[in-house]
Amino acid sequence: MIKDLTDIFTKGILNSANYNPKTIQGKLENLPNIRCVFYDDSPFDNWYLITRDDEKGVAEYYGFLSYRFPVALLMENCPDNLRIFLKGNNIFTDKFYRRCSCEEDILRKYTPKANLSIIDDRKLLDGRISFDSQEFITICSFHYLSPYDFDFSDII
Repeated sequence: MIKDLTDIFTKGILNSANYNPKTIQGKLENLPNIRCVFYDDSPFDNWYLITRDDEKGVAEYYGFLSYRFPVALLMENCPDNLRIFLKGNNIFTDKFYRRCSCEEDILRKYTPKANLSIIDDRKLLDGRISFDSQEFITICSFHYLSPYDFDFSDII
């Protein structure tokens, strides 16, 4: 399944004026056994990873919290008290899916790399992208995001 993130990402943008991610992170870290740290596998500080820890380390992954906007994408195993906590702190929540889609202009605001192009490569099929354009060259490099089908890890 491909999850369309346009709605929740738009809500996050529209309601981000008073969002303080460090405050939310601190509150999460004060919950028993909850850890909220930047995702280790990413070179960008764009999303926090929310986990439950035990004496051995990470016991469960609960989801991701955006650093830039009040949005959290939560795994199915995320407990209700954590969901209620996030909603009570004006964080918009939705289910986490690995495969995603999002309207191009909205996705661009959540993409950590300014130089990573967002190109709807379906435009090749109907001729809206010509073979002598920069977009075509970028598509051939495979260094772009397709807004109708991308892996969530591409925007972390």
